[in-house]
Amino acid sequence: MGIGAYVDVAGVFFMHYVLSNFKGEIFSVVDPYNPDGYGGLRELTVFFLKLFLITVVLLGLMVGSVPYSVSFTLLSAILIIANATALSLLMYGLTHIHIVLRDFKQEKLAELSNELSELRTKTKKHPHNLLLRFDLIEKELYYKRITMLKVWPLRMSDIVNFLSLLASFMPLLLRFSI
Repeated sequence: MGIGAYVDVAGVFFMHYVLSNFKGEIFSVVDPYNPDGYGGLRELTVFFLKLFLITVVLLGLMVGSVPYSVSFTLLSAILIIANATALSLLMYGLTHIHIVLRDFKQEKLAELSNELSELRTKTKKHPHNLLLRFDLIEKELYYKRITMLKVWPLRMSDIVNFLSLLASFMPLLLRFSI
């Protein structure tokens, strides 16, 4: 039990260390033109989800390999604690991606709104300058693309799959906890 708590705490610190050190790199990778709608961070979200699913499957295999002399009430408690820890690590990773996407979107929109207002005033002063007009159109399209960027890295299908996985454990926990 103590080893499990140590591994859980170490996992939280490792996740915090990795995500906080790579925040700048993740921020620089965001691409509003990526077709996934998440700035290209959808693959990282899928990685976190797969890591969680592998953890849950390995925990299930661990419980299945325990001899029958062990109390299943104790095993179900351990399984609940381990799954709750894995879920908290998943949510920490997804929240970090959300924060990166939100900050990117806010920063780029503020920057672009200033550039657009300057370009609009220049275009009004020089209405026949086609280069300014093209630049204005390009910035407006980029602004629109950034406003369409989703900041929460989960789709509804991911949430349904996740909840169905958690619901599949409920009969097992109810059966052995009584």
